[in-house]
Amino acid sequence: MPEPQLRPPYLPPRPRIVLDHLHTFLAVVEHGHVTRASQALGMSQAAVSARISSLEDALGVQLFQRSGRGIRITEPGEEVRAAAVRAVEAALAIENLAAALCGVEQGRLRLAASNILSTGRLPSWLAGFAAEHPDIDVELRLDNMGGALSALDTGEVDCALIGALPERDPSRETLDLGRDELVLVVASHHPLARSADPLQDLTRHRYLARGRGSATEDLARRVLGPRYAVGPIEQMPQGSLQQALLAGSGYAVMPAMAVEGHVAAGRLHVIDRPGRPVRQPATAVRRRGSSIPALDAWWAFLRRQVRGPLRQVELTGRGRDRARATVGKPGQPSGRGPSTRQGRRIYP
Repeated sequence: MPEPQLRPPYLPPRPRIVLDHLHTFLAVVEHGHVTRASQALGMSQAAVSARISSLEDALGVQLFQRSGRGIRITEPGEEVRAAAVRAVEAALAIENLAAALCGVEQGRLRLAASNILSTGRLPSWLAGFAAEHPDIDVELRLDNMGGALSALDTGEVDCALIGALPERDPSRETLDLGRDELVLVVASHHPLARSADPLQDLTRHRYLARGRGSATEDLARRVLGPRYAVGPIEQMPQGSLQQALLAGSGYAVMPAMAVEGHVAAGRLHVIDRPGRPVRQPATAVRRRGSSIPALDAWWAFLRRQVRGPLRQVELTGRGRDRARATVGKPGQPSGRGPSTRQGRRIYP
């Protein structure tokens, strides 16, 4: 009986399009504007436009139409978009396979974090993860919540760390990283720190605000209530905001963990406010079904941080400013009982 003939491996035709061009196309679709897409990708506007033109030439279809100051995807473009997502995800799957073959102790982890987390718990988390997995390369980009989630959805990063609870999305998996109380702070040498009625005097001083898309700024409206933006406002990036705050340029709403060191050192003063505490959630987000060894190791590391002893921060604005950290079991805060107006505790 003759042996069966084995068919040679199937070699598909060489494609005319470039994977990077598909990725750029998806970024333009996501942002609805070439300029904003170029900023997100770290490319020039001319380079993004050239890639889109090259992709349209290769496909023989028009992908976008101009609409006012932005652009609108065409019907053929919508069909190309769906196929482009599958193509980029297939390429990522190959990278994930290679990472799995290398093992968890090697590989690359790409993170996008909201600016506010970069001044709080994230640095200690990254240091702890690096100590456990020294051979995993970590790439970190800072962005607002919208930008971090967009980078996750387009496959530019493996995990997004944001200061909010994102909307339910079946394509995403989330991990609750705890809560941090937002406090009203000002430099210790600022006039508000010496005011007999600082809340009443807010209108005469500058409020340091974050830009659009900031989850912290959305919650700041709840912290200040009717006093929000009643006086002059200065809008600035998160990194510049803390420096301006320390310099005495104005007052701001900040997570307690981001400023406790400055409060303890006497550089910042906490202004007490009536009402219930406003706490900001921290959430890790990854694409559902994404299984990269480096990402799995990071996810497991974050779970251990959440399940470990809770760190509590107490900040007070009366008398001598102080910041105190204690340790307690989950669900069993240690110390002097519940939050009070004189000193509030944050249970992350």
